[in-house]
Amino acid sequence: YYIPEGSEEERPVIFVDGEYRDADTGEVIARTEEQIKKKIKNKFYDVTKKIHNMIQGKKYDILQDGTKVRLELTDEDKKIYQETLEYNRDRLKDVLVDPRNIFFIEDPQPAGLIPYIKQWNPKARIISRLHIDTSGVDKKNPQNFWQFLKQFWDKSDAMIFQTSEFIRPVNVPSLY
Repeated sequence: YYIPEGSEEERPVIFVDGEYRDADTGEVIARTEEQIKKKIKNKFYDVTKKIHNMIQGKKYDILQDGTKVRLELTDEDKKIYQETLEYNRDRLKDVLVDPRNIFFIEDPQPAGLIPYIKQWNPKARIISRLHIDTSGVDKKNPQNFWQFLKQFWDKSDAMIFQTSEFIRPVNVPSLY
C-alpha cells in the first residue's frame, strides 16, 4: 500500500511487468526496489524480503537501531502474505482463469496464487522458478518458511532451481 501525494487514503500496489503500479488505476508508481521502498507502506514487501533472506540461510536481521533479531515467519507474516495474494487474486482473476495461459511463477512473492490458478483453471500448466540461492535451507529439517511456501509450490507442474546445488524438497519434478 502507498499514500498518493495530496491524499490521506492508502492505495494498493501491484507488481506488473517489472513495475510497481497503482492497483486500481495501473499508474506506474516506481520502477526499482529503492524507489518503491521510499513510496509505499508495504508489509508484504517486508514479509517477502524476510523470506528471501531466510531462503539464503540468513538466521538474523539487524534492525535500524542495531538490535539483532532472529528471522522467523510469524503467523502475522503469513496472514499479510495470504491477504495480499487474495487481493491480487481477485484483481487478476480474468488472467488466472484463461485456459490459454501457461503460468510462470517467479520466486516466492506470487507463489500463493498457484492454488487459486489450479482451483479456477485445473488444466493450467504452472512452472515455478526460484532463482535465489537456497543452499542455506536445511534439506533434512526445512524451516517453517519453506514448509509455508512448499504448500504452494507443490501445486505447480514443475519447479526450476538456478543450479542443481539449490534444489530443495518439493513434491513436483525439479529442474535446474
